[in-house]
Amino acid sequence: MFAPLCVNRLQRQALEQWQQQLAAQGLTVACTVQGCDSAKEQLTLEQRRWLNPGSPGAALYELHLSKPPHSHWQAGDIARLWLADRYRDYSIASLPDENHLRLLVREQHHDNGEPGLGSGWLCQQWPPGTTSPFSLRSNPAFHAPSAAVPLILIGNGTGLAGLRAHLKQRSLQNPQAPCWLLFGERSPEHDRIWQQELDHWYQTGVLSELDRCYSRATGVAELPEQCGRTHSGYVQHALRREKKRLLQWLKQGAAIYICGSRDGMASDIDQLLQQWLGSRAIQRLQQQGRYRKDVY
Repeated sequence: MFAPLCVNRLQRQALEQWQQQLAAQGLTVACTVQGCDSAKEQLTLEQRRWLNPGSPGAALYELHLSKPPHSHWQAGDIARLWLADRYRDYSIASLPDENHLRLLVREQHHDNGEPGLGSGWLCQQWPPGTTSPFSLRSNPAFHAPSAAVPLILIGNGTGLAGLRAHLKQRSLQNPQAPCWLLFGERSPEHDRIWQQELDHWYQTGVLSELDRCYSRATGVAELPEQCGRTHSGYVQHALRREKKRLLQWLKQGAAIYICGSRDGMASDIDQLLQQWLGSRAIQRLQQQGRYRKDVY
């Protein structure tokens, strides 16, 4: 029906192209293998909350959707929104035990000012109490390691969604296992995303280490008093300051999970790790499942 497609390590773009080719042939796909969609579900928008009023960045919204009655997911999996025969993927921030499906979405606009298809619908246009079609996609390339493995979670922006699901899963399975979160946003005054929950996990020991980074803070004097460490600048800058700590965690068998911006944050961190560890060590970490990314 069409030329074969090669997929390397569950590469999302290639999998999506394969699904588009099937759709173009008029086929419907019902499969349960890893990487495929579950059946579409009509999910209800239960709550939408604007998290960062006053931020110099675009608006960021937390959405609570009804729990899909016929689907199960785990930390690392993806919610796929279907609109106008097109779809948008979003990292799931919650677990089924929480009885809702949580998303973290940043409102996007085109150059002409029009809202993005997916973010415009989710952040502004979708009326609470009504439904939209979603499917859940297993994403084994970002599933959690053993509950005993030390976990380093690194991300920025809406990437906190995927990391939050891993934190919640760790809190339920093994809250005493070492876990470190490094997360970046823009403003220390307006972008304290899920601050109370992160502080609680730090105070109760679910988070062994907590670093929050604010790119628009120009100095230490602007940083608020928070649990853990706060930094001015980007996540990759804070990671450079914490090099010794990171290398020690890796010696103890830690796994690194990165979620958020591919350009800038994730690529810069990859370069740092290449400099510190070398390409062979990075390859070994990937082969061992100890270096995983969900970036976009």
